[in-house]
Amino acid sequence: MSIPCRTENRVEIGKYALAFRRTCAFIGCGIERIKNEGTVEVLQTEINPSTNRPSAISNKKLTELTTRYLPIAVEGTTVEYQINRNKSGWVIELIHNDGVSKKGHLPAVTDETIIANITLTPRFPTDTYTIWRCGSEDETHRIDQIDKSFHVA
Repeated sequence: MSIPCRTENRVEIGKYALAFRRTCAFIGCGIERIKNEGTVEVLQTEINPSTNRPSAISNKKLTELTTRYLPIAVEGTTVEYQINRNKSGWVIELIHNDGVSKKGHLPAVTDETIIANITLTPRFPTDTYTIWRCGSEDETHRIDQIDKSFHVA
């Protein structure tokens, strides 16, 4: 099945988009128009080596995209993170679930001896950062101008 060739919601010139092979087949003739207006990379289905199951995007491609497009590198203990932008700059939320246990309807219990050691390296000019923690005062620090990274524990 294909849809009419409409490109109202198109990729702007100079932009980059990822598409799955089945999406391209569904769009039909519209995919060529989109490709002419920006870079469209058609992803192949990959088998994730950790799970041995099909993956929407390979670990290699995900690493390439995060290196190219995210404003900050997150390295160290495995944590979840999200990056957002507000009026004053970038906000990076780090979520470390090791040491957190929750049983049924009871509140979560945190083992504060389990610590994530994270190094954040901005890919943009900056000289300070602020740490917000629940139940604590905000901490503002200057960034070492030699290595341009900072450590959070």
